[in-house]
Amino acid sequence: MNVPIVLHPECADLNFNPATSRVTFGISLSEDIEFGLLNKLVHSVQGTAPHMVLLLHQYNWATLPDRLNTGEISLVVGYDLPTHAHLRQHDLRSFDFHVLRADCVPGPIGIRAFCMRSHIVTPGSEQVSRHIDCELMKLGHTRHIALAVPNYSCLRSVLAGTDRIAIVPKHVADILVSQGGVRSEPLPISPYTTTLTLTWPVSLDRARANQWFRSRIGVLVDGTCDQ
Repeated sequence: MNVPIVLHPECADLNFNPATSRVTFGISLSEDIEFGLLNKLVHSVQGTAPHMVLLLHQYNWATLPDRLNTGEISLVVGYDLPTHAHLRQHDLRSFDFHVLRADCVPGPIGIRAFCMRSHIVTPGSEQVSRHIDCELMKLGHTRHIALAVPNYSCLRSVLAGTDRIAIVPKHVADILVSQGGVRSEPLPISPYTTTLTLTWPVSLDRARANQWFRSRIGVLVDGTCDQ
């Protein structure tokens, strides 16, 4: 189905009212935020802006600046987005990464076991992977990556009945732990902290619809990551 893309519709909506607005938002969410936030975001928008349309675009940080500039995307929630003069960025919050595991061995995992076990690579984990590998190298250790998965939803099944481990953002770990079958704990090396940012075009900085949507994102991100 072809859905029309509306370029910067907020600019023409000087009397923006969420209850009646038919504005179309192109958004892009990093994989972890899409996993933990998208459902809540849709429900929140439908509850207060029932006629608003959301178009979810794939998160590719290398192309996002240009897509924001052209108006294809109105807002991005993610990490490590290059800074550009035509973009505004706001730090939402910082959080760390945890080890996710499904085995029954008691106690936290140590460095030796951390290196010996097979690791599962998750979406958007390039930065934390580099951090882990560098820290292990300092200690004279390496690790074995056995599997890369396309999303977080399959982690519980690929961890079940094995001693595999995955490194995921803490708020993702909290959601998966609440579903049962897995547990999480801090990394056995120096922690890795990253900052989640909200990015939008300068041209929409004062657009009322974009301001409203940014405030909704901020509230929902705080609630999701505090779970």
